[in-house]
Amino acid sequence: PWGRLSIGQVENSFILCSVSFFGSYFLSFAIVLVNALIVYALLHKRNLGYAAAASSFAFVLLLGIIGNLLTYTGDGETVKAAAIQGNMASQEKWSADGMQIAADIYTRITDEAVAEGAQIVVWPESVFPASVENKVAVRCVTSLTSKYDIELFYGTLVYDDRDNYNAMVHASGGEITFDNMYYKRHLVPFGEYVPYRDFIRVVFP
Repeated sequence: PWGRLSIGQVENSFILCSVSFFGSYFLSFAIVLVNALIVYALLHKRNLGYAAAASSFAFVLLLGIIGNLLTYTGDGETVKAAAIQGNMASQEKWSADGMQIAADIYTRITDEAVAEGAQIVVWPESVFPASVENKVAVRCVTSLTSKYDIELFYGTLVYDDRDNYNAMVHASGGEITFDNMYYKRHLVPFGEYVPYRDFIRVVFP
């Protein structure tokens, strides 16, 4: 579910911008379709396959070009942002020392990003696999945002009476905005939840 083919087009904006119309699954499907049509044409020596592949590719490219043209570039102030993904093994992340290891890794990389001029820093979801009020996480985030004049967004877990949430939290100036957190709403199908679970359980117990 996470390995969508569309991710492979991140450096090709004229193709990637087609997702703004029909989403990333559409682009993944289009990549498979074009390649399947080319293979069909090669195996069966049918020019129709080449024509269909070219037409499909042209359609995706046209959508991407339109998406590019519609992208707002604005004349406002330029802000430098850093999206950080630390290299940390899963078993390490969930170990007893995982919180401190994560804090050390993300502090070091954030120091490097700020040195290069980053004003907004974004860490991944569940960077801290514990409550948003965990002391190690709070100390790490507040010390960084006190030390630097940055806006920091990071992922952690929020527990309340109803449920547990994968949340995105904002911090700046040594303060964490606990009253305005974003709870993840769009889970990855078959990766984070199973669609039509009750029906599937009947068919495949």
